[in-house]
Amino acid sequence: MEKVAVENKYNHYLYQAYKVQADHYEKYGQNDIALQKHKLYSKLVIQREKEKKKALSNHLVSETKKRDEERAKFQLNTKIQEEKSRQNNLNIVFFLILAILLIVGILLYNRYQRKVLYQRLKDKKNQLALMQSQIMNIGSQMNPHFIFNALNSVQDLIMQKDIRNSNIYLGKFADLMRKTLETSEKQTIQLDSEIEILDLYLESLRFNEDFKYSIEKKHLKYNNYEIPTMLIQPYVENAVKHGLLHKAGAKELRIEFKEVRGDLQCIIWDNGVGRKRSEEINKRRELNHNSFATKANDNRVDLINQTSKNKVKLEIIDLFDGEKAIGTKVVIDFLRQEGLNE
Repeated sequence: MEKVAVENKYNHYLYQAYKVQADHYEKYGQNDIALQKHKLYSKLVIQREKEKKKALSNHLVSETKKRDEERAKFQLNTKIQEEKSRQNNLNIVFFLILAILLIVGILLYNRYQRKVLYQRLKDKKNQLALMQSQIMNIGSQMNPHFIFNALNSVQDLIMQKDIRNSNIYLGKFADLMRKTLETSEKQTIQLDSEIEILDLYLESLRFNEDFKYSIEKKHLKYNNYEIPTMLIQPYVENAVKHGLLHKAGAKELRIEFKEVRGDLQCIIWDNGVGRKRSEEINKRRELNHNSFATKANDNRVDLINQTSKNKVKLEIIDLFDGEKAIGTKVVIDFLRQEGLNE
């Protein structure tokens, strides 16, 4: 049995064989051989215990390694899930921010559109107000008082049997009406056409022989200045009606066009009684008197400055000799003239 166990390395059977042999030899008094067999038995027992411990240790290492691998795999899966969750959260935040930006963009665009629409409506309103102002301007030029004076002048000529002059005057009056109506629908007019209308207008007044007027162009660089239609005439009318008509003696009106720093300037000068004296007279004669030039036409200048690239600057100066009023000067600057040709 011992020989078979040694040859086949059956340690389990071998150490049992040694145990049996040790007990046998000890029983029959062969103590030396029994001791030897006990030593071999003990050696195999120790070896077997070592192998068991080693096997157990290897098993524990294997189990530990397996658990570590499972733990690592679990942690990896956990990290993968956390990363996916974080990525999903980032995607949600990204789309949320994108949605907020889109909503803000839509709100800002709508606000911009409302602002543009409001500006367009405002421009339309200003244009309408400007047209209404022009209509008021026409009404001022065609007012019954002016027509009455013109027809009264014709009547005087007819009473004097001055048929030739009455025909000439009626022709000029008709020309003034026609040109005024022709230009009433236009926003701008060429300077020469405006001067022609002013000349016809002043010719049509004919209130007495003491009245003299002049219209001059001084060293203008361009021939085709464009100015707002019928803007100058109301100030000329005010100079005549509220300055010169209240004055005794020689009455003089000068209208001058010149260039100042590349812009057109119009100066209307009269030697009338001045604005303060004119207001006092008008209050006595007409309690509800309203000056067109100081209201509607000033409003029209404001509207032109809001709606046009070519601005208008207006200045009215009271002239004095000491404390005595000697007339009024109106200065109109037409700024930023565009599209001019020499």
